[in-house]
This record gives sequence, structure tokens and C-alpha cells, in this order.
Amino acid sequence: MRGAAEHLPFRESSFNTAYLIVTICFVEDPFQTLRESFRVLRGGGRLITCVVPLDSEWGSFYEERKRRGESLFYRNATFYTRKQLKEMLEKAGFKVLRAASVLRYPPSSKPFLEAPKEGEEGSFVCYELSKSSGD
Repeated sequence: MRGAAEHLPFRESSFNTAYLIVTICFVEDPFQTLRESFRVLRGGGRLITCVVPLDSEWGSFYEERKRRGESLFYRNATFYTRKQLKEMLEKAGFKVLRAASVLRYPPSSKPFLEAPKEGEEGSFVCYELSKSSGD
């Protein structure tokens, strides 16, 4: 099955859960992608989306590498601040239930395994969102 995030090839209210993991920064129209996710979720359904926010240490690091042409992976990425992302999510009809994050150390540090922590303080943030039953 072929499709695009902005025009999903599924019927309305098809899924209980949808995931957008490191996706929002790569799609052509992130708001339309979120609206499509909303459309294909059943009432009470959940969207899990994880991002590297622009206003995080790693987001700034990747944006600078992109600007200097050092990152092939992120050259087509558009990073969003936590505020911009939450505004898009809410405008698309979602309610933020909770957030958890990792990467609470700077890019210059040696990587290490860390447990996710409630909140948005880290540089890789996952949001659990709901589509209300009445939608």
C-alpha cells in the first residue's frame, strides 16, 4: 500500500493508535499530516509522536549541522520548537496527555543509556495525545 503522510490511504476512524516517530520534521505539510492522523484515529484514539525540538540542545546542534551542510540526514528537516509543535497538535484537534523525554545531556558528551523522564526537558521528546471520543 502506498501513500503519503498528508493523504493516508485509510478510511476515517480506522485505528486505535497511530505513531509519528521522527516524522514531523521531514514531511512537506506537518499540520496536514497531523490532521490526517486525527482523521484515521477512532474516537478516544491515541497518537504518539516523538521529535527533536528546535529549542533543545540536540535540535540546535542538528540545525547548525544542517545549515553548514554537514548532515545528509537532516538536510531536508524542518525543526519546530516545543511551543510550535504543541500549537500544531492542538490546532489539529489533539489533547496532550503527557510527555516524556531522553537526551538530557549535550551533544558533546559521550552517549549513555538513560531512562525516559516525565516532561519535555530532554532533546528527544515523545508526546501521548488523545482524540476525544466526540470527534
